[in-house]
Amino acid sequence: MIDQKTLFAILHSLKEEVICFVDTEHIVRYMNQPAVQFYDFEESLIGSSNFRCHNEESKEMMLALFARLQAGEDEILFT
Repeated sequence: MIDQKTLFAILHSLKEEVICFVDTEHIVRYMNQPAVQFYDFEESLIGSSNFRCHNEESKEMMLALFARLQAGEDEILFT
């Protein structure tokens, strides 16, 4: 298993936006620098709700995907 330091080093090296990783409470735990620059929020989203920057349709879609993960799917790519 890859450790967090190595994972963050890989993610920081990407030029593409890695928007966020969220926990099971839908709190943003990570954004790489290209994502922070691209979305240009007045303050960091890290530590706040992922739903803060999404409309109701997106929120419903993310909740449905999360329910699938809770039901046993191993991984879902959400783009």
